Amino acid sequence: MIRVSLVVLLLASFCLSLASLAAPTKWFVTGYVQGRVTDTLDSAPPSPSSFQIRRAYMYVRGSVDEHITGTLLLAMQPTVRAEHAFAEYASKPYMVRLGLVPLPIGYEIPLTSSRLITLERSQIVTDLVVKNGGQDIYFFDRGVFLYYLPAKGLNVSAALINGQPVENSGGAEGLFTSDRNDGKPIVARVGYSIPGGEMGVSYYGGNRRVRVAAPASDGSQRLTLYAFDLATNRGPFTIILEAMAATDGGIEKNGGYLTVAYRKAGSASQPYLRIDIEDQNTNAPNTNYQRLTAGYAYYLNPTSKVSLEFESIDAGANFAPGQPNSRLTGQYQIIF
Repeated sequence: MIRVSLVVLLLASFCLSLASLAAPTKWFVTGYVQGRVTDTLDSAPPSPSSFQIRRAYMYVRGSVDEHITGTLLLAMQPTVRAEHAFAEYASKPYMVRLGLVPLPIGYEIPLTSSRLITLERSQIVTDLVVKNGGQDIYFFDRGVFLYYLPAKGLNVSAALINGQPVENSGGAEGLFTSDRNDGKPIVARVGYSIPGGEMGVSYYGGNRRVRVAAPASDGSQRLTLYAFDLATNRGPFTIILEAMAATDGGIEKNGGYLTVAYRKAGSASQPYLRIDIEDQNTNAPNTNYQRLTAGYAYYLNPTSKVSLEFESIDAGANFAPGQPNSRLTGQYQIIF
């Protein structure tokens, strides 16, 4: 059986090669860097402050005519890997993408980290969708993506994807197209315009990989996820709400977050608060997680900022992975 990933790769290459013969390519290149200092305030034994280049990305987009473009997003740290790599055909309000594309689930997942208010995504998103603690789907995947995106009113995004982390044979993330689990997941989101923003519901249904120690082969299990999101700007306030509920291999998980940020028009200052909750297993004790995040961002210009963020965390004894009780993080972001 021909793999969806191979078909997607061939179609994407074919579409771009045809268009390149007909018109010159116009290029747009940008990127961003995030540096961070983190102090875990209550670790035992005490841990020193750490400095890291948290993220470094290069974004390249080439248009060959008014309808056809190609996009490549490269993560430069800790290893060079492709996170977006797709061909796009757009004729408003319709759009098709073929390749490695962000999943249309909720609010946070389709965004790059440079567009987040907080320094990291919420815990429920990290646990269920961003690879963490053995969870084996990621917030971008290879497949066929279809969009209906009018300026206002109802919009729809849907995709048929691999449901497999992007990796090469050595286990590191890259652009290879292996798919070692069964079936092709379906992902969809339906959104609707509201004053100052949008609300939507999302669905993910399909198998994901379950890692098994060598020499045994990896297995797979069913993941079904439902999500609700709302984001709106009301005067100087930005309000973002997201909730997720999932059944992962028979284990029920749920959680969500609320973020409120304040920034006056023309102001460089943006304080914000986030309340963040998750239950990793609703049928087991001490698997809950609660976090209160208070932060302040100062914009040096429209695209660059420095942020200071404090997190107070209360995690159950059986919550995995283990969490500190509090930490303080400073970060700079430069978009070029």
